[in-house]
Amino acid sequence: MPTARDTSISPALRPPAGAPGVSISAALRPPAGAQDAWILLALGALLLVPGLGAYPLWDPGEGRNALASREMAEAGRWLVPLLYGEPYYDKPAALFGLLRAFRAALGESEFALRLPSALATLGTVLLLYRFACKRVGRVAAFLAGAIYLTAPEVVALGRYCNFDAALAFCTTWATVAWLAWLDERRGTPWSAWVAMGLGVLVKGPVALVLPLATAVLSAWRRGVVLEAARAARPLAGALLVAAVVLPWLAPAAIADPEYVYTFLMRHNVDRYLSSSFVHVRGPFYFIPTIAAGFFPWSLLLPAAVACVPWRGHAADAAIWAGAVIVFFSLGRAKLATYVLPAFPALSLWLAIALASAPRALAMREGRLVRGATILWFAVLALLPLGALVYTQVAWPELTPALLATVPLPLVAWLAWYRMRADRFALPTVCTLFATVNVVVLISFYLGAAPVVSRSASDALLAPAVRDSGLPLFAFRIQPASLAWYARVPVRRTRDEREIAAAARHGPVLVVTRARHARRLRDAGIVLEPRLDTRRHLLYATVPVP
Repeated sequence: MPTARDTSISPALRPPAGAPGVSISAALRPPAGAQDAWILLALGALLLVPGLGAYPLWDPGEGRNALASREMAEAGRWLVPLLYGEPYYDKPAALFGLLRAFRAALGESEFALRLPSALATLGTVLLLYRFACKRVGRVAAFLAGAIYLTAPEVVALGRYCNFDAALAFCTTWATVAWLAWLDERRGTPWSAWVAMGLGVLVKGPVALVLPLATAVLSAWRRGVVLEAARAARPLAGALLVAAVVLPWLAPAAIADPEYVYTFLMRHNVDRYLSSSFVHVRGPFYFIPTIAAGFFPWSLLLPAAVACVPWRGHAADAAIWAGAVIVFFSLGRAKLATYVLPAFPALSLWLAIALASAPRALAMREGRLVRGATILWFAVLALLPLGALVYTQVAWPELTPALLATVPLPLVAWLAWYRMRADRFALPTVCTLFATVNVVVLISFYLGAAPVVSRSASDALLAPAVRDSGLPLFAFRIQPASLAWYARVPVRRTRDEREIAAAARHGPVLVVTRARHARRLRDAGIVLEPRLDTRRHLLYATVPVP
């Protein structure tokens, strides 16, 4: 059971005696004898499990990963991924093998394919809580886990069949292992080396870069870089990483040398340095990404920046978050999901601020907290109206699913009344932030996600394709979820002449977007509409007399 000392922050971070304000440690301390980790697991299960398999796979990521895992299984391959019957050089094979194992155990279902991401998210929370509890106290650790679990991007990727949640788990494991080892520098950080090796199997060399960058910068902050470099036994660690990675990498290089070279160089080095990829973004791309993906906790970050002392474990958490954000910001190709490994660090850093300095926040930075909550009120009040207007114009079928947002203005008014009564006390702010996020996120995945699937998945096209018996072409699109659900061969092409040649021998099916269909018609191909799912359209060619 935690002691009184365990639930506080170090004396250097405590607010001055007699300072006004409400102690978040007292207000949010879990009940005596409660198992905090189980509470966090229950919260995570509440956010991640309900409806996990109740809506179809979304393209491009989920459909592509599911299809690759099936094609590898059907071909009896483990080393080099397959997609659309061709070698797939973008990713390592480990996650596809994991998806294959879950499908074998739980059956061909969306639940089985998304469950690894949900479990990785829960594992990340447990790592974060265990690390923080021993260093910054039980309250800050519990807050860090709750903040992480209620961040929208964390929940979205924890319910998504992709590599990001698994990568976040591996980088969090490696980073907290490094930071824990730096506190004492006893023995060798074998756990950190193993975690980085597993991360390479999941996503690639980035799993080495992020934890090592954090470890080096944290060692520099402590003034022990050379000592830590010797004690960490880098040569032995590199051999351990190689022992984890080479059983896949070496046979894969023998089976298909082009796969290893293309994966390591083009999809890692070139993607980071080159402007030839489609996801090229500016250096400040992750500022709005974090603001949205970490909402509403991101609203409290300015107050925490102004208040938290930049020393101790708070500095380590800031270095951790900064290393991830700066590394990906310097790269050319960017996606919103890349920054997920920074969220455990942001959660820990913000939790330290909230748990250690509530009175200081109230005295010195209260205007920032009030400004953050006022902005949150405005979002709650305006979100239903904006969402309903948008759906009426662009997405009418989603309107019934948004009825759950109608009470949000009332929630905003009640929250405003409560917070004003408490003078924007941090315990009230945090409780309302977390509660509203839980309700909104669960409502979305139970109510709106199945409707969103109509434009995010090709599952609705599958019966028509499967029952027709006609050859199927995908023109200038990725038909992964269609191939997954229809279980028929899909020939991808970017050349309308290939479809025209096939249509001369009889009708064929074509799935594409409306703007691409115009190119086919301009090429003299007569198209008969069959089905429109908003995302893609299904056509049958009409033989030319």
